[in-house]
Amino acid sequence: MAGNVMTVLSFMIGTLYFLVLCQVQSSNAYPSGAVTSACGDMTPNHGFDSQTSVSPYTISVSPAFYQPGQQMNVTISTNTGSPALKGILLQARRTGTDQIIGTWSLADTTGFQTLACNGANSAVTHTTNDYKPAAIQLNWTAPDVDGDDIYVTATFVQAQPVFWVAERTSNIQPDTTLPTITGCPGDITDTALPGDNTLSVTWDEPQASDASGIQSFTPNIQSGFNFPTGQSILVVYTAVDNAGNIQRCGFTVTVNAASVLTTPASTPTVVTTPDTARESATPTTPTTSPTTPSTELTTPTTDSTTPSTMLTTSATTESSTPDDTITTTTPCNPNPCQNGGTCNQRSDTSYTCTCPATHVGYNCDIPAPCNPRPCQNGGVCTVTGLESYSCACPPLYTGIKCQTSGKHVS
Repeated sequence: MAGNVMTVLSFMIGTLYFLVLCQVQSSNAYPSGAVTSACGDMTPNHGFDSQTSVSPYTISVSPAFYQPGQQMNVTISTNTGSPALKGILLQARRTGTDQIIGTWSLADTTGFQTLACNGANSAVTHTTNDYKPAAIQLNWTAPDVDGDDIYVTATFVQAQPVFWVAERTSNIQPDTTLPTITGCPGDITDTALPGDNTLSVTWDEPQASDASGIQSFTPNIQSGFNFPTGQSILVVYTAVDNAGNIQRCGFTVTVNAASVLTTPASTPTVVTTPDTARESATPTTPTTSPTTPSTELTTPTTDSTTPSTMLTTSATTESSTPDDTITTTTPCNPNPCQNGGTCNQRSDTSYTCTCPATHVGYNCDIPAPCNPRPCQNGGVCTVTGLESYSCACPPLYTGIKCQTSGKHVS
């Protein structure tokens, strides 16, 4: 009888030891990081229910939009005054399907490791249950998910019985929005000074903005450039956002040469009148002959030693008053500017033409190569000569006139 009691007692002690051992192992579950069995529901095997309160740990992602193949920065932060984080399971998922996507890299961050939840490096977990820094920086590279939204999710462990499961960010959308350019100048037409073959042209710089940030914003020609006369040159500003989307704006700068027109000077008629000292003398009546091309008027002298004064005019009539009417002309009359150009008189002998957008040249006599705009689908036209041009095509389009659609590779 005593032997049976001892046997039962030994069995009970062994069973209790086994249960305690299992409980100890369970209560210290995953001290060196989560295992792949936790990838699906992201729940640690701690034997306790997850917290329902607001987590003191937050996930932030930059930039705010994603682009396939782009590396994004993910930061795990601990709220001020809250206990430090001890463990984590971090993933990115496809909205709507909860598919685990993308790849993680640790950079210089220590105390963490990647996990193969759905392919290599598809999740991040801790390596020890030591306290973690208040801010943890990790990198995640987005895959191509056909334009679907994504989100980042994490399970946070503060202590063995205190943890939050599958905390997540709001949906992150793909960045397909082009940058916005404001204040792009309109076409500029100006005229160089007489004798100059260039003119420095300036304009107010446009501005570029984008929700994901602007990577670069540059013109092909800077404001203040010395533009040559006789050409329409295209100025293009190109904005690239942090997702690689490209937006352009353009305008033409046309500098006309000053045209100089010289008009012949009018020849005044000079009339010589008798000396005032002789005006008291009584002249003889002039003899006028209809067939005589000139009229001779002789004034007698008051003494024999004073010669007579002769007035000869080219009139063929009886009147001795010369015709001194002068016809006045100006450089802009008649208008030398063609195709609707406006003539601007610069002096008594020179003018310039302000040409419409359809024509260039000294007298607006040359059709503008980029008008009407030959580039299709938003392409930007660049003048390469007086009668030639080229098209800068936007993403997804190719061809001489940007007429061919094709897949754009970022």
